[in-house]
Amino acid sequence: MGTLLEVRRVSRFFGGLAALAEVSLSVGEGEVVGLIGPNGAGKTTALSIISGFLRPSAGSVRYCDREIAGLPAWQITRLGVARTFQATTVFAGATVFDNLARAALVRASYPLFGQLVGSHASRAVEKTVRAKVEALAEEFALSCWLSRPAGSLSYGHQKRLGVALALATEPQLLLLDEPVAGLNPQECTEFATLLKRLQQNRSLSLLLVEHHIQFVTGLCQRVVALDHGRKIADAPPAELVSNPAVVEAYLGSEDDDFA
Repeated sequence: MGTLLEVRRVSRFFGGLAALAEVSLSVGEGEVVGLIGPNGAGKTTALSIISGFLRPSAGSVRYCDREIAGLPAWQITRLGVARTFQATTVFAGATVFDNLARAALVRASYPLFGQLVGSHASRAVEKTVRAKVEALAEEFALSCWLSRPAGSLSYGHQKRLGVALALATEPQLLLLDEPVAGLNPQECTEFATLLKRLQQNRSLSLLLVEHHIQFVTGLCQRVVALDHGRKIADAPPAELVSNPAVVEAYLGSEDDDFA
């Protein structure tokens, strides 16, 4: 298994505060890696740097053996890295179909002039995008809601749509920021099953941030733990849950259930 993503000694400072301090981690081809830690540990900052929403203060981020640290987010997406966010980030007033179509166009060569005059090329692109949207809607059990405004969907279905939007860009690496936050236990189980199927069917690599430890240990092959911006562990789930430094980092946190 080759290395798809390699983060080397990345730091990020906000004023005099280190949100990340020389953090290193990697994700292999087809690997599912969890990123955990108490609130304020630097998890979302790490995802933001990898996905191009923040620049690192120091360090290197390599994807497919190419340096991507400091590239704009849109360019990193085009290279094959997609990200979801803690909150649902759908276009609430647009239909589910239009949400997915906008994301699918990231990979389409859409001739603007051809669009205006209704050329054969533009019609071919529209046909390809429509087919992709319909396939994604079926895969994510959203077909019944394609014509509805995305903001009218339940929270759980908006979470599904968020992942579908990311996959519409055809990534090799999917970054998930708290994918099951706010979901009930049944929805968490269904989401885990969905992600396993997507990862296997598409040969995706996943790096996911999540407070739901059972979800992480049930899905991930390896887990990286952060605390106060520093890496304190990097191990398979079975080893991680008995790591004294990790257990101590979670003690006293009302938001995290490590038991």
